[in-house]
Amino acid sequence: MKTRNLKVKIMVSAALAVSTFLAPLTGVIAEATTVTAKSGVNLRASSNNYSSKLGYIAAGTNVQYLGIQNGYYKISYNGKIGYTYNSYWKGSTITATGNVNVRSSASSSSTKVSYVYKGTDVKVLGRNGNYVYIEHNGKKGFSYKSYWFISSTLFNSLPYVSSTASSTSSVIQTSTTSNTIGDREVAEARKLIGAPYVYAGESWSEGGFDCSGLTQYVYGRVGYRIPRTATQQWYGIDTKISSSNRRPGDIIVMTDGYSISHVGIYIGDNKMIHSPRPGKTVEIKSLDWYQSVGRIKGYLRPYWD
Repeated sequence: MKTRNLKVKIMVSAALAVSTFLAPLTGVIAEATTVTAKSGVNLRASSNNYSSKLGYIAAGTNVQYLGIQNGYYKISYNGKIGYTYNSYWKGSTITATGNVNVRSSASSSSTKVSYVYKGTDVKVLGRNGNYVYIEHNGKKGFSYKSYWFISSTLFNSLPYVSSTASSTSSVIQTSTTSNTIGDREVAEARKLIGAPYVYAGESWSEGGFDCSGLTQYVYGRVGYRIPRTATQQWYGIDTKISSSNRRPGDIIVMTDGYSISHVGIYIGDNKMIHSPRPGKTVEIKSLDWYQSVGRIKGYLRPYWD
């Protein structure tokens, strides 16, 4: 009897071990997301261009998307899991979990532009709030994200689009293929629009960002380490820039009249992207008021030209 019980315990333990091993894989399959290579690209062992090559993927090849890290897509191809830079890929697709309406704007009360049946694959183009912006049968519109197989990793990596984007509008450009560091900073900052303000937050895994957590995260995405707090950034980054020489991607630093109080990413046209305060989300904001009351301390450029 003892021997039989021991066998049962071993079988249960083995089953638990197998299910634990397969659990992450199940989530990956359920996401049902693919991307297509725009050109021939190397598959690498880690998320940098200096890691060893695991293989080569030809243009037009569809692969399974698993997430994003440091600007590199994590993918599965021919039984291998590796990394490749995001700008070489296009056409992420997601699968409907049920029959779902597609609407003209990111609101459940907006007009319907299309209808998608359960199990249908569509192209995902962007996000706004809790809505995905998709294309299906030549029509573009919004659908609530919970009706789709899409991980939070993929959703948070999508570019922001206007909540009133029409069926003929396109995703807001994020310049992900630009050679300008500043433009790449702006591109990364735009991806955070709509993220909640979280005190001391500095990543999606923490639920959102505070002001300096945002600037540190954005610069980290393109390979630059900067200090954590707004005060540390102002005093710890040597390259101070005047307002006449500012350019997109620079960190804009504000003061409350006595000390450093706020930071954001300058995006041009006298505007910034910032995470304002509790209860708010990351947004684009005009600098007019800050300038009128003398709140701008200066600009920072944490890299050499």
